[in-house]
Amino acid sequence: MLYKIPLKIALVDDDPAILDLYSFICTEIEEVEPVPFTNPREAVARILSQEFSVVVTDINMPELKGDELIKMCHDSEWRVDYIVVTGMVNLTLSYNCFRLGIEDIFIKPVNPLFLQESIARVVQRYARYNTVAGNILTEKKKHSGVNDPEKRALLKKSVIYVDDDKVARIIAKKFFTSLGWKIKLCECGLEGKEEIIKNCNSYSLIVSDHHMPDINGDEMISQIRSEVKNFSNTCILLTGSEMAPDCFSGVDLVLKKPLRKEMLLKSILPVHSKLFESRFSIKKVG
Repeated sequence: MLYKIPLKIALVDDDPAILDLYSFICTEIEEVEPVPFTNPREAVARILSQEFSVVVTDINMPELKGDELIKMCHDSEWRVDYIVVTGMVNLTLSYNCFRLGIEDIFIKPVNPLFLQESIARVVQRYARYNTVAGNILTEKKKHSGVNDPEKRALLKKSVIYVDDDKVARIIAKKFFTSLGWKIKLCECGLEGKEEIIKNCNSYSLIVSDHHMPDINGDEMISQIRSEVKNFSNTCILLTGSEMAPDCFSGVDLVLKKPLRKEMLLKSILPVHSKLFESRFSIKKVG
């Protein structure tokens, strides 16, 4: 699913003058369409209809409090980011906003530049999502006509993850499972090397931590490349250090921990695309 651009933003406040200010702030942000509401209940109905992705709301309104508005819309399957503006803040309000996952809280009178930066940051996040999701959809369309069983097997989203840290393995399993990938976990470099050499065609992606007690991740990948003929799997190395990518040999990508979904997808798509084209290129005869 892609979010419609320009992104529609609901501005909710019982004071029309403040709504005029918020609307003016939004005109300085690209690809944004602000819609003002003086009636918060009307805003709730429109938000629940999945019309808005961002909501800027006051808290103290006579018809409906802003935090109550957020609670009413919070269970919607449609993702909505909320920015709260209030004349006064206390620990209870701060806790409720934190629990509901509010993007930002501002105290009136709000600095227009700060509010503008907050809205722009949220909009940029949706734009990045659209870019990543659009690339994935393009890849799916590009490869949808592959009927050969062997070629289809290569397209299976399967990953082997090598890390001596148990917590990191648990996080990785949850992370890749949420992406729809099948995952095999290995506790050390030697175990990972043995599994990859034995079943390298079973994995479309190899992700390994760098620092491990028995053998480092880049050493493991280099040894695999030297021992497996025509090895072309995508290999990603994870590191918590600031070492430059060219310090590591044999890996396709170096990503810094912690692993983030958007960064992973954005990074592997170009590499995966090239590998696919090289494997399945059709050579003309004669």
